[in-house]
Amino acid sequence: TFFVIAILMAGLAAIAKALILALIGQQWLPSVELLQLLCFVGIMLPLNSMNINILNVVGRSDLYLKLQIIVQTLAIPNIFIGVFFGIKALIVGMIVIAIFGYVIFNHESNKILKYPIKEQIKDILPSFILAVTMGLVVFVVGYFSHFHQLITLMIQIITGTVIVIFSGELLKLKEYNFLKNTIAEKFHLLIKR
Repeated sequence: TFFVIAILMAGLAAIAKALILALIGQQWLPSVELLQLLCFVGIMLPLNSMNINILNVVGRSDLYLKLQIIVQTLAIPNIFIGVFFGIKALIVGMIVIAIFGYVIFNHESNKILKYPIKEQIKDILPSFILAVTMGLVVFVVGYFSHFHQLITLMIQIITGTVIVIFSGELLKLKEYNFLKNTIAEKFHLLIKR
């Protein structure tokens, strides 16, 4: 799931400007940066979910609840930060909370499964590098595009898709192959009906 979420979030951050201008107009331009920041929060979701699931699978819902209370308690001061310093500060706080949550949940799940942050990062690094590379290229394409926003958006989406497929095939990423095989199986079953 990290592969898919990282690609989608990096892609969404890269096309944010063209997407907002094409769909809701110039007056919403200030929200581009907010959407891009929210994409960082989104990238943390599968990592946090993985560590949370480890605790739940081994029947440590008590520990999950304690850790969740600790993490969610941080959301209270973050709301006040948002009130006094604005929505951007609130979202930055959400990123910090997501990272903190990942660290403490991993610390506890590592005691059970022996899967430390170092190993998790090693496993997700190829997907992360691909997502960041694709996102940067797509962003640059949008930055230098002088076409209408809708055309720019389509060019960016096609560029991102080509980069992911080409890199996945070339590097033989296991996450990409798993996704490709899953889609092929679903498509095959759909045709059989």
